[in-house]
Amino acid sequence: MIRNRRPINRSYKDFKSAEAVRAVTLEMVAGLSQEQADLQPDPNKWSAGQVLDHLVKTDTVIARELEVVFNQRRRGLPFTYRSVADVDTSVPFIFKPVLPFFEIPFGIANSLVPPAVRRSFTSNRRLPVQAPGLLRPRVGRNIDDLRRELKATYETFRRQQEEHPSFNLDRIYYYNLIIGFSSVPGMYKFISTHEQRHQKQLRETLDASAMPQAA
Repeated sequence: MIRNRRPINRSYKDFKSAEAVRAVTLEMVAGLSQEQADLQPDPNKWSAGQVLDHLVKTDTVIARELEVVFNQRRRGLPFTYRSVADVDTSVPFIFKPVLPFFEIPFGIANSLVPPAVRRSFTSNRRLPVQAPGLLRPRVGRNIDDLRRELKATYETFRRQQEEHPSFNLDRIYYYNLIIGFSSVPGMYKFISTHEQRHQKQLRETLDASAMPQAA
């Protein structure tokens, strides 16, 4: 008699770590008013609301890319390659229209950089990185909506895992120009490192002397 194979049930530490980073962000803005969220301490800097909207947009892209990865895996493909044409990306010091010509050499170089080093670049705010068009934040979004959407992200990520309980995420791989070669848990690690970079930005904004006090 052939028994049904039991689904693989794993706990991914990178997912839990990313979820903990999100909890810190939500705690930072728990009592933020709309006036505080909309304030730009400097014309060239984002408001707190813009930082949060950038995180929401990043979440949306990552969730979409994970859907692509899982769809590929259902078709029997353990590796998903996403080109510049698939994902609107930018790289410092490279003029965007010529970026496709750098895709292969940059990809090879990126694959040789240890993941820990790439994450340090991601979290380092001294490295100038221009947000791609689809990740540029909107102005004046409702702060309650932003908090709700930020909280819902990890419900989406968890649902994606629950829909594919037999998948070993450590053996499902993804590549794009910015993230580099990564497993699915590595994508969770990337998004949490990216968020920690913006937590520093958020703290600077919330600590600005011009920030109005909560009522």
